[in-house]
Amino acid sequence: MIYYHYNSYLLYKFKIYFFIINQLNIELNFIFLYIYNCNENL
Repeated sequence: MIYYHYNSYLLYKFKIYFFIINQLNIELNFIFLYIYNCNENL
């Protein structure tokens, strides 16, 4: 039982970690697109 709770806790932490990484990735993509578009306009 304790082992199960520990696993679910790790999974929960991993999900949060993955979500944060995903959000950062999306923001970085937008920044790169913005920079690329600015360079294209020049």
